[in-house]
Amino acid sequence: MFFLNDSFFLRIKMRKVVVFFLFFAIFYTLSAWDEFNQYSIADELKKPGVKLVAVDFYATWCEPCNAAIPKWKKLQEKYGDKGFKLIVVSVQSEGSCSQPPQWNPDKIVCDYDGDIADAWHANDLPQAFLWSWQGNLLVAHGGVDNVAAAIEKYFKKIPRVYVEEGADKNIYQLVRSKLRENSKIEIVASDAERKALAELRKKSSNMNFDTKLQCKLGEEISANSRLVISKQKRGKKDALVLELFSVEKGCLTASGTATMRGNIDTEVAEAVYNLLKNLLGTVSMPSEGGVSAKPKKQAPKSNFQTGRFGGKTDDWEIGGGEETIVKFESSPSGAVVLADGKLLCQSTPCSKLLTQGNHEIEMQKENYVPVSQKQEIKEGKTVKFTLDPDFAWLTVTGNYNVSLRLDGANIGEIPIKEKTISTGNHRIEHTDSCFYDFGENFTVKRGEKKNIKFDLEHRESAIKVYAQDEKGNDIDADVFVDDKKVGRAPGTFKVPLCSKEMRVKKSGYSDYSERLSLQEKQVKTFQAKMRSDKPANRGYAGSGSVSGSNLQWSNKSSRAMNWNDAKQYCANLNEGGHSDWRLPTISELKTTIQNCQSGGSSCRVSDSCLSSDCWSKSCYCDGRSNNGGYYSKLGDDDEVWLWSSSTRSGYQGYAWYVGFYEGYVSSYNKSRNGYVRCVR
Repeated sequence: MFFLNDSFFLRIKMRKVVVFFLFFAIFYTLSAWDEFNQYSIADELKKPGVKLVAVDFYATWCEPCNAAIPKWKKLQEKYGDKGFKLIVVSVQSEGSCSQPPQWNPDKIVCDYDGDIADAWHANDLPQAFLWSWQGNLLVAHGGVDNVAAAIEKYFKKIPRVYVEEGADKNIYQLVRSKLRENSKIEIVASDAERKALAELRKKSSNMNFDTKLQCKLGEEISANSRLVISKQKRGKKDALVLELFSVEKGCLTASGTATMRGNIDTEVAEAVYNLLKNLLGTVSMPSEGGVSAKPKKQAPKSNFQTGRFGGKTDDWEIGGGEETIVKFESSPSGAVVLADGKLLCQSTPCSKLLTQGNHEIEMQKENYVPVSQKQEIKEGKTVKFTLDPDFAWLTVTGNYNVSLRLDGANIGEIPIKEKTISTGNHRIEHTDSCFYDFGENFTVKRGEKKNIKFDLEHRESAIKVYAQDEKGNDIDADVFVDDKKVGRAPGTFKVPLCSKEMRVKKSGYSDYSERLSLQEKQVKTFQAKMRSDKPANRGYAGSGSVSGSNLQWSNKSSRAMNWNDAKQYCANLNEGGHSDWRLPTISELKTTIQNCQSGGSSCRVSDSCLSSDCWSKSCYCDGRSNNGGYYSKLGDDDEVWLWSSSTRSGYQGYAWYVGFYEGYVSSYNKSRNGYVRCVR
């Protein structure tokens, strides 16, 4: 009989343990590469809250690696809460690689045989790499200082997105909440930030965003982006659609959709997930062809080799090519120039140093379509691009100079000549209530010259006019509205609603004028009181002064004369031993009026207010006085009216006068004959 003692079982157990650990070590060594490649980086970048991932190749025996540890720790302390993650690849380290001394990376990958370092071409330690969450490689084969600089730059320009509030406020709030949970995109929250982005959108000159114009996949989100939430028909079903637009470039950066099935929380989460997934492009890797191919294992070799060693081991190159001065021009000028995606000069024309060889040259100018071409740069090279306008021109003409409004904003009066406007749909209309409504909806394309003509028609009113002489006899007379003859009194006439002045004229009589204030499609009646324009033989007053005034007045002229002759009359007058006479201004002439408010400030006509808008019913008194000189401080007869030197604003053919029939302050055509009192 064969007996099994305890030592036998102990030996069996020990062999199992050894075999297990050998299997584990072999499995772990073989899977280290399989476990860590570009797909591992992508998985890290997809995690919520992760904005930047750094990979540092490190070894315990590498002195520069150990010297960089304090700097890595500072980066973790400063940016760890902001989405920065650090992965350390421990290459052929002595002892355990599970935890470097005095260091706590987010993840440690053990590269016992250096396979990962070989695949990444990272054998010269230390070496570091940095990715943004969209998969863009920001630092390759650099050091901790390079990574620190790139991180600082990234967070200074961290993308901020304006989420537009749609009709459904619940969906709007859920989208913002889900985006914050993922912490990939910074949502504009403060009033100041909202205002800043609103101003930027206005500067874009009402940019029309084209969903067909797709931004480059994986491109960093613009620091000025807007997220539009909408519901759209996709076949027979409704879909929740999130579209992220670049305000600066006017293109669609990415979109995310979800079919609407009745569970809004799930649908918003799915749409946000798809949006972020589409923003993540293929992860850029440091070596050509990527590092996804597993390197071939080499057979172990002896460490000892015979033969000579030392001497020159490689060729040393002093640079990547000769530089030359390149001239950059654009039509139109003032374009920004970029070479291989980097800013070269702010405004064309310019001259800059550039390495000879092939470069991707791009020119950008606000309101123009960017141009990008590959150019072979060599000595004496001039790069000139013609930029196509990303706008149209608008010219507006019309029969009246009215103010215009384009898409709700005032753009000035007709005529408008070649005003630049954004492409797309527009609405133009006038704002003048004196005319019937008129406008046009139109669409313009890039480079189009749009011409619009406004043929406006006045809104209408009407006046009924009668005329009588001084004795109350009905007479006929010509009727003018704003210096245009409309007919003969008595009669009723259609006139524009916003007409300003009616004047009744008849040979042998002084003009009768009335300021108009009409209502649309209503008739207003006027009784014109016409007075004789014959020279008066009575009421002649001598020279004198007006109480409270330092002015001295001449005798009234013995005859009536037109305005130009009146000015010459005063200039040539020699009376009372004085020759410094002149024709008075309207303010001076009003001081001769008495017994009527027209001589005071109630009548706004004065040296500082000479337009027809200044005239009102306060500029005369109802009812003629039967007493000669009732309205004149100088005793002038009721039938006398006197010229002033003041021309009526906007009507160079008219001048203001004072008449003593009703203490009247008004204006006459300068060709008519009136009397003169000069002043000094």
